[in-house]
Amino acid sequence: MSGDNEVKKILLSTTRRTIAERLLKSKQSIPHFYAELEMDATNLVNVREEFINKNKVKISYDDLIIKAVASSIKDFPLINSRFKETEIELLAEINVGFAVALGDEGVVVPVIKNADKKDILQIYEERILLIEKARNRKLRVEDISNRSITVNNVGVFGIKSILAIINPPEVAIVTFGAIQDRVGAVNGEIMVRKMMDITLSADHRVIDGAYGAKFLVKIKEFLENPNLLLT
Repeated sequence: MSGDNEVKKILLSTTRRTIAERLLKSKQSIPHFYAELEMDATNLVNVREEFINKNKVKISYDDLIIKAVASSIKDFPLINSRFKETEIELLAEINVGFAVALGDEGVVVPVIKNADKKDILQIYEERILLIEKARNRKLRVEDISNRSITVNNVGVFGIKSILAIINPPEVAIVTFGAIQDRVGAVNGEIMVRKMMDITLSADHRVIDGAYGAKFLVKIKEFLENPNLLLT
């Protein structure tokens, strides 16, 4: 008869084993550094609601985030690169991956190809299709390959921020926290605003602190002025 203290074991799925191997290699071989800032998401919330009401399409914050990151990368080409021992390879396309949780099996990262050249509705439609394929285990190799960067919106779980591990061979990952009401000063007045934290994890072999900080500020500028993402 087995006792109450018998050790229970759970077999790792293929997806979970792959995640474990890749992230262990990333943490062991890539010198990570982290940068974090707080942004005012009040306009982001309002513009998204106005867009939904006007167009009857329920775009998500993820769609705006993907567009903001892709647009920002155009000014920071080192973010869109690969470290190659004796050189840095700059990529020609801006392809933004976004994390999709699959419960106990872990996370997959489908890719919006040429995200900088697509409008919000195109990104929305492609993201919805890729999520459906991910949950039905129908993603193809081309759906998850050739990422420039990964974005991870942990705000949907109520999390304020995390220090994410880079998905190799990428050189950065950006996480977005929950939008929360916080008290702050605006033009000398104390008021409640909707705020969100953005965190960059970057490969220090390719990106230095100042470069990474400026990239985060660029993302912040787009998200605090979201009408720029809808033009």
